[in-house]
Amino acid sequence: MSGSSDAYVIGGSIGGLLAASALAQHFDRVLVLELDHFPANPRARHGVPQGRQVHALVSRGLEALNDLLPGFTDELVDAGVATGDLMADLQWFYEGHPLPWARIGVQMMSATRPLLEHQIRRRVGMLGNVGIVEGCLVDGLLTTQDRKRVIGVRTSGHNGIVELTGAELVIDASGRATRVPHWLAGLGFRQVPADRVQIDQSYVTRQYRRKNHDLGGRLGTVSMPFPGQPYGGCVMTEEGDRCGLMLWGMAGARLGSDDADLIAAAEQLPTGILADVVRTGAPTGTSRLMRFPVERRYRYDQTDSLPAGLIPMGDALCTISPSHAQGMTVAAVQALALRNLLKGGEADLLGRFLAESASTIDTAWQIATGNDARFLPGYDPATDHSAILRLGASRDPIVAAALLRVVQLVDPPTRLADEDILARLRDVRPARPEAPAQR
Repeated sequence: MSGSSDAYVIGGSIGGLLAASALAQHFDRVLVLELDHFPANPRARHGVPQGRQVHALVSRGLEALNDLLPGFTDELVDAGVATGDLMADLQWFYEGHPLPWARIGVQMMSATRPLLEHQIRRRVGMLGNVGIVEGCLVDGLLTTQDRKRVIGVRTSGHNGIVELTGAELVIDASGRATRVPHWLAGLGFRQVPADRVQIDQSYVTRQYRRKNHDLGGRLGTVSMPFPGQPYGGCVMTEEGDRCGLMLWGMAGARLGSDDADLIAAAEQLPTGILADVVRTGAPTGTSRLMRFPVERRYRYDQTDSLPAGLIPMGDALCTISPSHAQGMTVAAVQALALRNLLKGGEADLLGRFLAESASTIDTAWQIATGNDARFLPGYDPATDHSAILRLGASRDPIVAAALLRVVQLVDPPTRLADEDILARLRDVRPARPEAPAQR
């Protein structure tokens, strides 16, 4: 870019930091504005309430991260993060049945959120033109007098109210609590449309010492809920000889946070692995119960009443249930798309960004809401074609590999409509179970 140029990023979590890494190659100065204060070492912080939950990255997200921050995967391995094959090193359960074991060439990593964020923040902080401002509340957008372009933000902190102007680009990476749609409406713009799916999900997480535990697979076990069985769960290897356990309940299914509640929920699953971890494990901290009532996608692509110079990213654009483990991958892919568009000097940056990242956003949204709608009123098992696919995956490793590659955003959903997959599903006739399969 010519001359001196500034860009501001609202929010300093993983999505905001990755956005800053993309912007750093195209702007003279990038400021990341974060309300929270960052710890010196990898540990959970107040501003990321979901920071203790289980986190995993698969190959598409890892590839994007390594493109943005070369050598990042190697750094995680050096820090003790476990890596393996998505299907060969994890035990999966769909529709109450285990998927077959097979190596499919899709790399995955399981790590704690504090370590991932700490490593990304350290790398981004090494970029000479990126500044990270802590304890900074962003409480409004600043625009040109004609309101055709966003040129900065209004902040408040220990220095009082400060207006940061002169920005060529402002990134909203403030997460699912974003206030940007409200601010735009206050500036006279039409309300940004939003798609919402009320899922009334609860989830609880806890860490345990990993030593001597059977996690089902080398990296862990994942059991997905299904109609008639609203509980899901996973236990995953984490760095530092720990494992992270997460249980969730769909559509208001009861979920508590003490040992008795965790065991009661884990015993609903078609595997005893998770219940055994709770019964015999040595916890390294307290359990944390969270609510996730609504999946939401702001449809900036459906309004032409927006100022230039503003880009929403990550959960500020689309928020889906953490049980689908897609958020970090989506954020990394979006940051990479932003970097490439800036390199090309696109005029309609917001429009092109939404178009470039649409396939990832659309796929993640369709997978999440399509699955979660199975637990909502109006669900009709007779029209649930995905049940055939999931049951077929438990019988056929090729179908299982195709399903996991799509669910983890490696392949497009059209893969599941290929003739070779359909042929393998023709004799599948799912019967809706009354209870989870026996262990």
